[in-house]
Amino acid sequence: MPRRPTVPALCVCLLALTLTACGVTRGDESRDLVMLIPNSPGGGYDQTGRAAVQVMEDGDVTGGSFNVRNIVGAGGSAAMAELMGKQGDEHTMMTVGLGVVGSLYSFGSDFSLQDATPLAQLITEPEGILVPSESPYQTVADFARLGG
Repeated sequence: MPRRPTVPALCVCLLALTLTACGVTRGDESRDLVMLIPNSPGGGYDQTGRAAVQVMEDGDVTGGSFNVRNIVGAGGSAAMAELMGKQGDEHTMMTVGLGVVGSLYSFGSDFSLQDATPLAQLITEPEGILVPSESPYQTVADFARLGG
């Protein structure tokens, strides 16, 4: 039976094509590029970020190598603060997802995604609203009436 490509593999390929089309360059060649990962090693952000780095290195997309740095703390807010402290540094990038967006809001961060420049969309995350089975809310309309 032929093997079908997985969604992460397709997303990483899309990243490589996107970054190649954008003309990502190294700038000052005396420094490695840095990929900030907003969570601990082995998690989803880590796997996605490392896969993107591997594709960029294998395809010589940037003409250089990467250092991957995991920054743990506040659900990604600590990594975002680190990235924002590097404004103007063309050698640093970060993976981010809805969990980081939520933590920026929850922890009252001074930064938001609008403070950064997106390079590529790697994956989309399906979202849902769950309630306990005994909840009086059984539809989205039931839930929406809470606010009105």
